[in-house]
Amino acid sequence: MKAPEPTSKPQPIGRTSKQPFLSRRAFHRPDTGVIVRLITQAGLKPTDFVHQEDMRIDYAPLVIDGRERMLPADSFTITEVVPNGDNYAARYSIRHTVFVATYQDYQMADSVNPGSK
Repeated sequence: MKAPEPTSKPQPIGRTSKQPFLSRRAFHRPDTGVIVRLITQAGLKPTDFVHQEDMRIDYAPLVIDGRERMLPADSFTITEVVPNGDNYAARYSIRHTVFVATYQDYQMADSVNPGSK
């Protein structure tokens, strides 16, 4: 039996600049389907001052208030940018940057300031 056709095309994940991501990949646990890693690559035009923006977010099980939740644990962002690109010089330099973030000490929002209810 043939699988039914989807009723609508999946839409790309949007960005604040209204440009969709070039690609996105999600890695999950096969037994539960829970996402453990998300990778995105921005779909940028050759004329943009940002030439590359790739992001990877790793998720890990963390216990908060006695319940296990899958939350971001680490993220890595790689960018390639033309500094001062808006001056339209004939020759320009390119800056490569790697941002690494580790997330920790998660708390429930109402447990941060319990007396403010």
